[in-house]
Amino acid sequence: MSADVLEQLIGPHHAAVWLNEVVHDIVVADMLDPVRALDWVRGRVAAGDPLVLAAPGQVWRLPDGVDPAAVGAPARCLWVHQRLYEPPRLVVDLYDDQVDDDAVDEDGDVEAVRDELPVADVAAYGYRLANWWWDR
Repeated sequence: MSADVLEQLIGPHHAAVWLNEVVHDIVVADMLDPVRALDWVRGRVAAGDPLVLAAPGQVWRLPDGVDPAAVGAPARCLWVHQRLYEPPRLVVDLYDDQVDDDAVDEDGDVEAVRDELPVADVAAYGYRLANWWWDR
């Protein structure tokens, strides 16, 4: 994922705000030089690293053609509600494109399953950031 993709998802202003916040947090926590921290964050964004990117309001999807069961993933799609830090994990709603009748309520809406998932698992299963509703 490039910075351009990040800007397309949340807009250039929000992308800049997010980038500045993340770089600031790393400078403070790890006492890195701001330029070095910015380069590191940009590299992690380019790699699509959920340890840096994952935040509430995001949707992470498995690539087309990847069967969640084949890779051991909990679902095809993750909607992030909250990020927890000790240890790094996400509170997510799990969605699949194909659901059985038990997962559909009386209004025809798919009922999501809420779960916690280690952030490292998002990368391990191959999820990619697909959308981001900016809510700050």
